[in-house]
Amino acid sequence: MSGQDLCILGWRHQFGINIEKNLKKAFECYKQAADLGDGEGMFQMAEFYHLGIYVEMDRNKAFKYFSKSSESRFTMGIHKTRLYYYKTCLYHLDLLYKLDSISQQADEHKPQYLKQYPNHIYISTLINIQEISRKMSTELCL
Repeated sequence: MSGQDLCILGWRHQFGINIEKNLKKAFECYKQAADLGDGEGMFQMAEFYHLGIYVEMDRNKAFKYFSKSSESRFTMGIHKTRLYYYKTCLYHLDLLYKLDSISQQADEHKPQYLKQYPNHIYISTLINIQEISRKMSTELCL
């Protein structure tokens, strides 16, 4: 059976089209199609993991399958992979904004006995997190 045939069968099982609805069988059909390198099969696997259909929600596995689907040039896979990168980029930019705000306020909230020490000792952990987040945001946003 081809990947396309397996996807059609998966759809029929997933939505109960002229057949009894069975998410387990749908998942198995999509998995077989994905294993054959079918872009739509990979995309459907990603959707199952992304939405937690039949399987436990797992955004890492979803991203893996969306990426594989986009590499096969499946249009919806390309779109979803782009959205994952965009949302990740926005998340890291928001995190940077919050960390910058925290580090600017650090001196105000530093205990009196620590005021003699430079801020970098007091907020070294925050700076490390900021550097990591900046690097990730730069890599993901470019």
